[in-house]
Amino acid sequence: MPVLGPQTAIAIEQFASRVTVPLLLKDTKHGVVPHGTGTFFDIGGRVFLVVAAHLLDDIELSKLAVPVGPRGPEVLTLSPFDTYRPQDIDLDVAIVEPTDMDLLAKFRKHWRFLDLSNVAVPSQDGAFILCGYPASITLRRGDKLGGQLLTFYTERLGTPPNLAIFRDRPHDPSVDFFFKYDETAMLVNTADDGETPELPGASGASIWEWSELPKDGIWTPEAALKVVAVQSSWNERTKKWFRATGWQVVFNLLRQAGVLGLPANSIVKQP
Repeated sequence: MPVLGPQTAIAIEQFASRVTVPLLLKDTKHGVVPHGTGTFFDIGGRVFLVVAAHLLDDIELSKLAVPVGPRGPEVLTLSPFDTYRPQDIDLDVAIVEPTDMDLLAKFRKHWRFLDLSNVAVPSQDGAFILCGYPASITLRRGDKLGGQLLTFYTERLGTPPNLAIFRDRPHDPSVDFFFKYDETAMLVNTADDGETPELPGASGASIWEWSELPKDGIWTPEAALKVVAVQSSWNERTKKWFRATGWQVVFNLLRQAGVLGLPANSIVKQP
């Protein structure tokens, strides 16, 4: 794992807090409740929120909401919006496209929107970071939620877990990735090992890969980190791994959505 100085770790945490979006459900019988995690992208002049597809199942879509910004406190429903999902239901990723321009203007004022320069194809042996909002560490004070951003290092598993447990969801090694998730993990903000929480609520979180820059390059979090996948599930029985869908699938969804001007090869490979 990369050894980062305190200022570098702070810069990554600040960057992550502006691009990692808590996904909520509003107006439930319990008020506002945590539901997942997403990331905003501005591509071809259109705004998309990338999420895990299963987050759109078995809910009233009109209740899907996000905070107006990283510090809230206002929570805004995303409706009206269009959704795009893979035809292959085993690929657990989707994009949500809000269509209310006034709503998008509010989000744009506070959230950082990414673009295709921020994504890549993962390497096999790199250092990766998950940034998400697990419900298990979300605090409630009255009718207010206090989401806690979790950022920790992980690595790809050399071989997938026992695939016998995936009979209901086949494994496609080209876009289906598994990452290490033990009882403890190195946290980005402290560079120390910390106890890992249960991951429900982090579904849809972006998985980032760290890349070292040339010595003559200018370091920024945007340059050092690339989104490579979207977290979809974890093994709550053994707590040894989580699963993610490669961003190549998101790129195909953008084509499905009719985004114009996409180059033939928009996703670069990490060195």
